[in-house]
Amino acid sequence: VAGTVLDVAARNGDRALFDKMHAAAKRATDRHDRQLILSAMGRFRDPAIAKAALALVGGTEFDPRETMPIVRALSDEASTRQLAWDFLKANFDSLVKKLPTERMAYTPYIGVSFCDEPHERDMEAFFKDRSPKLPGGPRLLAQATERSQLCRAYVAAQQPSVTAFLKKY
Repeated sequence: VAGTVLDVAARNGDRALFDKMHAAAKRATDRHDRQLILSAMGRFRDPAIAKAALALVGGTEFDPRETMPIVRALSDEASTRQLAWDFLKANFDSLVKKLPTERMAYTPYIGVSFCDEPHERDMEAFFKDRSPKLPGGPRLLAQATERSQLCRAYVAAQQPSVTAFLKKY
């Protein structure tokens, strides 16, 4: 449950907690513990703290394989999603040099989090020439595009009944 506890604490945490987690990650000698802490550091909702977490992904303080989950975690939260997406696009070429290409092939899925057509188009345009250079990249981009379309279809199908239900209460 340690990962869940760290994630919940971070979601409601402040800069002081972020700094404590950062220090704990630097001290951690167990790779699993360090990964739990670093991943949780991507759960802070404050955009200023999120930027500090993204600096760890782009930096050299930690193994990039351990910090990349920060980007994924930030993309899960509406308040930090765009920061994560912009960071990925701005740093993709440097990240692909540091991380296994198999792992980077999955990065289009970060764009799926938006569940909207403008970001889907942006995702397709950004990865159009990049995904063919990654193992399985074109297929993973096609799957991410389909997942984005399915998300929008799901919202369109469910939204009227949810809205009607909420208006009753």
